[in-house]
Amino acid sequence: MDPSDQQRIAQESFASIFAGVAATLTGHPLDIAKVLQQTGRKSVSSAVLSNPFRGLGPPIFSSASTTLVTFSLFNNLYYSPLTNGFIAGLGTAIITTPLDLLKIRQQLNKASLTSLVSSGSISSISSKLFNGFSVNCLREGIFTSVYLGIYKEIRPTQPTLLQIILASSSTGAVAWVASYPFDVIKTLQQSEGITITSAFNRVYSQHDTWKGFFRGCGVGTVRAILVTGSRLAVYEYIMANVQ
Repeated sequence: MDPSDQQRIAQESFASIFAGVAATLTGHPLDIAKVLQQTGRKSVSSAVLSNPFRGLGPPIFSSASTTLVTFSLFNNLYYSPLTNGFIAGLGTAIITTPLDLLKIRQQLNKASLTSLVSSGSISSISSKLFNGFSVNCLREGIFTSVYLGIYKEIRPTQPTLLQIILASSSTGAVAWVASYPFDVIKTLQQSEGITITSAFNRVYSQHDTWKGFFRGCGVGTVRAILVTGSRLAVYEYIMANVQ
């Protein structure tokens, strides 16, 4: 491998990991609020304020690793930006599905990793950890396609930091709204251990309308603006200034 390629890969990896960690720290308290709203919990504000970084471990690892996978795939595929984004999202779903499950259950003070894997065969443990995988593939694929695909199209050739933040947070907000119904179903699947069909029927029956699939979307969108803006700001800054 050419030395310049090695340097570029190392720089991309360094930038991706730090961008993922920064994004998680920025948006985690609002992520707790989103999960509590999606699952119908009450006293959201007091729960968040009492421990705003509950369940932080899995998403820190998840965000650092998935940001690395996302940018590695997106930057090295040769399709359209939207297609590259969708494929990159599918790649990250393998990582985010089990880690999201652990994060959600910690945020809701449910079973720990030990209790989830302490009994049953390997296949049953895998089934538990990857509950929600198919709907998460759709969520990640749609989100990343819109977020990075549109950002790639509207990004100025030599953007300022403010332009990066405004462009990435805007596409991040649109991407979040587009993928949000899948996030609601996935959260309910993973928090209750139910199927896609059961999760869909429960959301619809509770609200008797499609509006149930956007419960908590306001908080989630604010979080998406903060997370997506900070992620690309850190990534672009490191890529431009750290050799």
